[in-house]
Amino acid sequence: SDVCSSDLATDAGQEKNRRDAFRQVYGRDPASANDWRMAEALDPHTYDPRFRGLESNVVVGRFTPIPGGGVYRQNMYIPAAEVQNFEPNDRVDPHMVGDNRGPSPFAPAEESRVSLYVDLDHGIVVARQNPTMSTDGKDAGTGKPIVNVLQGDNGALMISYTAADPFEPGIAKPFVNVNGTMNIVPTGGGNVAVGGDITQYPSTEAYQFKPDGSVRSEEH
Repeated sequence: SDVCSSDLATDAGQEKNRRDAFRQVYGRDPASANDWRMAEALDPHTYDPRFRGLESNVVVGRFTPIPGGGVYRQNMYIPAAEVQNFEPNDRVDPHMVGDNRGPSPFAPAEESRVSLYVDLDHGIVVARQNPTMSTDGKDAGTGKPIVNVLQGDNGALMISYTAADPFEPGIAKPFVNVNGTMNIVPTGGGNVAVGGDITQYPSTEAYQFKPDGSVRSEEH
């Protein structure tokens, strides 16, 4: 497990936090690369100095496992380094911190605005919303994602999620909410078909990390 964890945890403190967070949900230590991927998602701590120690909001749900499916990860992220905010305040042009990256299956958990992690093998779904920060440091906080999971008799999952920027005014929230409904349908052999409706903003990427280490991807 040390080899698997070294890719996701850069020091002993981070590894301990992730191990502890994983143990609280799974009742055991992480043992595989996908276990460590889930451990990173479950750890609410942030390590990038731009977040100034603010924690992420992590919500956990359960469903009947889909063996062989591995982990499905969907990230909603802002490619730019900063983005205009609609919030009216004492600044003429308030900007919020973006994620400053392109699509990547191995982006750190805190380099997205909102992420869904679905551990198909163990029946665990995690929604993670990272802190929202203004570029001038005046605004900082974390919204709480809302997630609902329905599972059909064939094992298919319908996951609906909503997450809002805590600093957008109420009138703007319907336009800038990150929300959608994803359908994850088992197709046999650990494979899944994924579809659904998502907001155009921000950018969305999705990956399936199979137990054998292979990665399937799709970007929007």
